[in-house]
Amino acid sequence: MAIVSLFSASHCHGPEVAQAVREKLGYGLLSTEQLLAATSERFSVSEDKLNRAMHGPVSVFNRLTHEKEHNLAFLRAALAELVQQDNLVYHGFAGHLLPKYLPNVLRVCLVARTDYRASQAVLVEGIEAAAAEKMILKDDEERKAWTLHLFGLSPWAKGLYDILLPMDSTSVDEAAAIVCENARKPPVETTPAAQAAM
Repeated sequence: MAIVSLFSASHCHGPEVAQAVREKLGYGLLSTEQLLAATSERFSVSEDKLNRAMHGPVSVFNRLTHEKEHNLAFLRAALAELVQQDNLVYHGFAGHLLPKYLPNVLRVCLVARTDYRASQAVLVEGIEAAAAEKMILKDDEERKAWTLHLFGLSPWAKGLYDILLPMDSTSVDEAAAIVCENARKPPVETTPAAQAAM
């Protein structure tokens, strides 16, 4: 079995796909909130600081304090402990903290055209189209800052993922089926070597 790590553009049905995959595979679901709580408890760091390390801009004092790097190291360590249970689905930014050398991680990215995402934001958030587009651009900048900090790459760079799914032409059920089919394949099985790496 495998660990499924989902990263998505905003308003690309990420939570729905994660839930559908969890149900189809019978896996556990790890939320960002659970990760933040476990990290905060383990390393005595506030959840707010940990959340800012993933979602906020780098502080002007970071060059002196290295606070962002310390908090990301704490998140990485806590995530490493949490994924040891295997058979897990995670949706969020922290999936990028799982090392690339872990063979039993299926990395999935959900994307869609901006106009589709804006229309979804209008429906879900109940906001005007102009406000939805502005929100989408802000969300994209946040994701870009995250992956640029970690990898020097765009959040949509194909090299970061095993599967890139266009959610403007793929239903939640279709996306979940594709992810589940690939999660059951031998290349992402948890072997003794993968367990040792974890």
